Parts: sequence; C-alpha cells; structure tokens
Amino acid sequence: MRRILIPILSVLFLLTGCSCNKEPDIDSKFLESTAVGLQIKGTTLFSYDIVNDQLGYNELKRQFRACNDTGTEYFTLTCDKLPTEKGQTVKGSLTYTRGNGVGQESNLKLKVEKVQGDLIWLWNSDKQIAICVRTLR
Repeated sequence: MRRILIPILSVLFLLTGCSCNKEPDIDSKFLESTAVGLQIKGTTLFSYDIVNDQLGYNELKRQFRACNDTGTEYFTLTCDKLPTEKGQTVKGSLTYTRGNGVGQESNLKLKVEKVQGDLIWLWNSDKQIAICVRTLR
C-alpha cells in the first residue's frame, strides 16, 4: 500500500504545485518606456506626448496629473506618501478616462518598481495597473 500511496501523493503534490497563483509582473516594455503613462491589464490608456499633453505635480498633496490639451484624456494619482525608492509601497487613489467614461480606483497598493531621475514607475499586481509619473521640481 505504501509503495502505491507515496508515488500517488508525489504526483498530486507536483500537480497542485504547478497551479500556484503567481502574481503578474509589470510589463517589461512599460518599464523600458520613459513616457509618463497609465496601463491597465496591458492596455495603454494614456501615454504622455510633449506636443499635445500637459503634466502637473503637487508635492504637498503627493499628486501627479497628466492630461491632453483638451482635458478629454487624463489620469490623476494621489498617494499617501511620496514614492521615492524602488521596493517602496504606497497607497494611492487613481482617477482616469476610459472610453467615454471615468474610472476610479481607491486604496491601490502600489509598489515602486523603478526610479530613474524624476520618473517613477508604480505597479499594482491585483488589478494589473502600471503607472509612470514624473516629479516636476
């Protein structure tokens, strides 16, 4: 009985081990980009263009804004503390345009994935939200 039970249990263990729920990673192409932007589940909702868009930053409110010149496409991220270093976790509230409506996410747990100069890349794995913001000083 033991000769049969051990191989069966080993196979079951391996099968269940393969189905573990690994958190998704931020898109490497998003991390390579230097454009301020917002991506949700792999779809880019906003990508900053210096000719047609504007950026805003309020250090006291810990708020980052990006919008097109007409104000029809935008995102605003407000954080509980300033994201400053890789590995740091902040909570944030996000408002953004999507199609003809407005989306909102509150209490987002965002991990700082990369900091390069005044650019900061943040990631929420639960909702697969990637945000790149710029501090304007």
